[in-house]
Amino acid sequence: MVVVLLTIVGIAAVLLFWSIFSGMIRPQLRVKIEQAVIYVDTQQVLQISISNVGTRDFVVDTIEVIGVGSASSCNPSLGETIPAGAVVQYSCQISGVDPTQASYLVRVDVSSGNDKASDTAPALVRRI
Repeated sequence: MVVVLLTIVGIAAVLLFWSIFSGMIRPQLRVKIEQAVIYVDTQQVLQISISNVGTRDFVVDTIEVIGVGSASSCNPSLGETIPAGAVVQYSCQISGVDPTQASYLVRVDVSSGNDKASDTAPALVRRI
């Protein structure tokens, strides 16, 4: 009985150790939307701050306003490498935003090699 209990505790300890330290061994791919605002006037512009909070460089594949469509004509261009720890401010053209709606959801998809990650956050609509 004691041997079985010690075996179970030992296996649990190894699994716990591996889950804690595997993140340090294998680099993480993580993105975070810090802030997103849609400015509506004669044009509709999405201003979005994206942080690379992982330990691997990544490329932004798409920025999408859910229910409206993908952003276009972004500055800086999509597809540029964002190093680990960096924050990048994008300004993108969008169309189809209802100016009477208070907010939309924005999704950012990133990749590094074959790995992919994404984040979704609210974007406030501001009329200027």
